[in-house]
Amino acid sequence: LRHTSGGIHSVATNHVTTTIAVGNAPYAVAVSPDGRSVYVTNRLDKSVSVIDTTSDAVTGTIPVGGDPEGLAISPDGTHLYVADELDNTVSVISLI
Repeated sequence: LRHTSGGIHSVATNHVTTTIAVGNAPYAVAVSPDGRSVYVTNRLDKSVSVIDTTSDAVTGTIPVGGDPEGLAISPDGTHLYVADELDNTVSVISLI
């Protein structure tokens, strides 16, 4: 297994301008309502990477259930919901 990266794409130039290393098999992405954080599911690591959009750096990794695929953030930005396919569960993470 190897780490993979997510890319930041410039619409103006149609090129990837930055890559951010996250966990194994990144799959789904959600952006916080205020735009300050991005969450990426890592299917093979059973985790979610937290990216700070001001620094384009991973600031944390949250363990979740098996094969996290989908995720959503509550409209008020207080909770992250992660669908864990192999466990048939949803991990609910407080973001406050």
